[in-house]
Amino acid sequence: MTRYRRRLRLILPRVQLRLIGAMASVAALALLLEYTLLVRSVLHIAESLPHDRQVLIAHASSSLGWVLAATTGLVLPVLILVALMVSHRFCGPIYRFQVYLSAVAAGTERGECRLRKGDDLQELCDLINKTTAAARQSTAAASAPAREAA
Repeated sequence: MTRYRRRLRLILPRVQLRLIGAMASVAALALLLEYTLLVRSVLHIAESLPHDRQVLIAHASSSLGWVLAATTGLVLPVLILVALMVSHRFCGPIYRFQVYLSAVAAGTERGECRLRKGDDLQELCDLINKTTAAARQSTAAASAPAREAA
């Protein structure tokens, strides 16, 4: 049996890009919330200072902007990479089911559907194998006399 490796490419681009976009949006919102709460806390501290309030506010605005840029620059690329890897475990099997069912419908597939170790949707693959067993057997039976005659 040939071993298939996952590649870092988009298998189902439309689905994967939607999943990655949703995860990136949630992360961006979380980063903005973090930034807002951090700015609020610093301003609250600045209000309680007797003499250095303006100095703290002046330094905090540039420092907190740099913190937001750095965390966004670090978190979002890592999140996109993780989302891509996770989506492969889900979208890979869907793509495999699509190719397998097309081959069964065309009568060219006689074996069972197999997924890579670690992929999601293993139970669905088993159900597809049970459902297509009759079609695969009839295709194999129909092609057996043709092979014997040749």
